[in-house]
Amino acid sequence: MVVLHGGTGNAYAAKYLTEPNMAQQYPAYILVPMASHGDPWILPKAMFARTQHLPHVMDLIAALIDKYAIDKERIYIIGCSLGGHGVFGASEFYDDVFAAGISISGSWKPSQAHKMTKMPLLVMAGSYDKTVAVGKTKNMVGALEDARASVQYIEYDMGYNCPSSRLYTKDIWDWLFLQ
Repeated sequence: MVVLHGGTGNAYAAKYLTEPNMAQQYPAYILVPMASHGDPWILPKAMFARTQHLPHVMDLIAALIDKYAIDKERIYIIGCSLGGHGVFGASEFYDDVFAAGISISGSWKPSQAHKMTKMPLLVMAGSYDKTVAVGKTKNMVGALEDARASVQYIEYDMGYNCPSSRLYTKDIWDWLFLQ
């Protein structure tokens, strides 16, 4: 399980994944990489001028697979905000690595949706999110649906709230680990 942090450097999903009952229900190696402050995990190709960290995470995953008994068919990714953007990027560029992903308060270029049809995605957003406008997320989900991608969308009656326990429920983990 790869947990991408948001712009604040917090990887909230990791907190939930490391709770004792979670480790029993969903045994997994948990990788929580850190990106330099302000740098993206990955960007659409048209914006490749900045430092990106997801390619380095891919190198780390390959090294961990060589060292540990990691099921290559069950590598997952989750992130909120900047991390949510990273999940969409993983779907476009690394869909051969990840079995599924959860993007929370993230978005991507809808014009790239046709390249994102192999990796199942669960996309979540808050109705009142002003940090990552919910309209941008909905546009991306619509483009993915038009491209016939495997995507599910959940909208919560809240604003931008990456640490909210409402985003990390048993139903969410069940969906992810069944992929």
